[in-house]
Amino acid sequence: MKENRLKAYLYIVLTVIIWGSSFVFVKIGIEFCSEYLLVALRFLFAIVAALFIFKVKRKDFTRGSILSGVFIGIFLFLGFILQTISLKYTKVANTAFITGLFVIFIPFLSYFWEKVPIKVTSYFSIIVALIGLYLLTGVNGINFNMGDILAFFSAMAFSIEIVAIQVSTRKYNPNSITLFSFITVFIISSFISIFTNQKIIVNTRLILVLLYLGVFCTTIALGLQMRYQKYLNTVFVGLLYLMEPVIALVFAWFVFREYVIAKEMIGASLILISAVISEFPFGKFIKNIFKWRV
Repeated sequence: MKENRLKAYLYIVLTVIIWGSSFVFVKIGIEFCSEYLLVALRFLFAIVAALFIFKVKRKDFTRGSILSGVFIGIFLFLGFILQTISLKYTKVANTAFITGLFVIFIPFLSYFWEKVPIKVTSYFSIIVALIGLYLLTGVNGINFNMGDILAFFSAMAFSIEIVAIQVSTRKYNPNSITLFSFITVFIISSFISIFTNQKIIVNTRLILVLLYLGVFCTTIALGLQMRYQKYLNTVFVGLLYLMEPVIALVFAWFVFREYVIAKEMIGASLILISAVISEFPFGKFIKNIFKWRV
C-alpha cells in the first residue's frame, strides 16, 4: 500500500508538471494553427492515443457512459477553446491562474448538483479570489482584457466538467466516458473549423506541439490522474493541483521570458490562497488540534 501511495505521489506530481507546461505549448501552437483547428487536432491525437492506452471493452459502451461522455465533452470543449483563445490576448500566467479559479466554483456546483452543503469558507474564498483577480490583471479599474475574461469563463466550464466527472464515474466506466468526451470535443471543434476561417502552417514545431498536447497533456496526464488519484487524500490532491499555474508561470518565463510585476504576483498568490481556503478542511483541522491538546 505504501508503495502504491509513493508511486501515486510521483505520478500525480508528474501530471501537474505536464498540465502546467501545456499553456506554453498551446501558445506556441496558435502561432501556426487557428484555435478551433488546434483543439480538433489535439483531441484527434488524444483519441488515437487513448485507443492504444485505455483498455475500453465493447461492453463498456453503454447508453449512460456515452451520454455522460458527450455532456462532459461539451464543457471540456468550452474549457479548452476558451483557454486557447485567451492565450492570444493575455499572458500565460494570467490564463493559468485565472483558470485555476475552477476550484472555488466546485462547492457551489456540487450543492446544486448533489446537494453537498456549502462551507462558510467557500464564500470567503470568492472574496479573496476576486481581489486577487483584480490585482493579477494589472489594470486600473475593472477593465479586464479579452484574454482574462475568456480565461474566467474557461474556469467555469472546467468546474462543470469536473463535477460531472465526479458524478458519472461512480456509475459508468471512466475510460469509456473519457474516450467519448474526447470524441465529442473533436467533433465540435472540427465542425466549427469548417465554417470559420482557419489557418495552419504544417511544420515540425506544430507537429511536436500537437503530439505533446494530445498524447501527454491530454491522454497520458488524464490516465495517470484516473489511475493513481484514488490512492491519495482528496484534499491533498486538490491542493497539489494548485501548483499547476505556478509551473505554468515558470515555463512562461523560461520560454517567452514573461514576467509578472509585484502587484500581479500578489494577485496570483491571492487566487492560490482562495483555492486553498475553499478546499482545506479548517473545521476538522481545528478539532484535531483540540483533541491533540486534550
